[in-house]
Amino acid sequence: MGCCNTEMETGCLICGKDLVYLEKPVLKKCEMCGREELTHAHCTDGHYVCDDCHSKDGIEVIKEYCLSTNLKDPMEIAENIMKDPRIPMHGPEHHALVPAVIVTAYKNLTGKADDEDIIEALERGRQIPGGACGYYGACGAGVGVGAAISVIFKATPMTPLKRSKAHLAVAKALEEIGKAGGARCCKRCTRLSIEAAKGFFKEEFNVVFPDDYDVDTCEYTKVNRECLYKCKYRSRRECRKTLFKC
Repeated sequence: MGCCNTEMETGCLICGKDLVYLEKPVLKKCEMCGREELTHAHCTDGHYVCDDCHSKDGIEVIKEYCLSTNLKDPMEIAENIMKDPRIPMHGPEHHALVPAVIVTAYKNLTGKADDEDIIEALERGRQIPGGACGYYGACGAGVGVGAAISVIFKATPMTPLKRSKAHLAVAKALEEIGKAGGARCCKRCTRLSIEAAKGFFKEEFNVVFPDDYDVDTCEYTKVNRECLYKCKYRSRRECRKTLFKC
């Protein structure tokens, strides 16, 4: 599997042009399924693709990989999935990716979850809308950490302690994302959320995920035009080959 390398994976899925993010929603028709709905984003040529169509292929990639892997490090699982060309540089797929890989790793490590839990985590994550980071003040990847904990420990609105643990985990992930700053980068937010989750599971549940995968260089620097200069994952080797100034 190779990293995304075309404009289609960073911009519009129809034409590859940049997306425009609006302060107020407009009614648009999805170019793929024809559904009309309010949206805060479309490309410079007016094309719109709904979240369901945008993430359709990616969701299947996540589901198939998570249900078949024996890996116990959620970061390694996520990195392997993100290398698949069907996972774009940015998009709501990452909102489903985070809870799915956390539950998968927990299942493989402890045996205290099952395939149905993985699918449930995936479904909850995919319901978090695209653009939530800017329009809701809560990155979907960070919220995905809470979805994972809720699935694993069977939290509901009426389970005080479990509900609180999920809230605290999300708060930790969002804190790390907020402190990192920068514009959208679904890869960075995914990684930060998983790192926060691993720390939270260790501190709160005495569950220690292995550190089998070290993100020592980011292969997405060369395709992400919003790449954050101070990002902890930024690849110095790649940015020397691009217009980025390191």
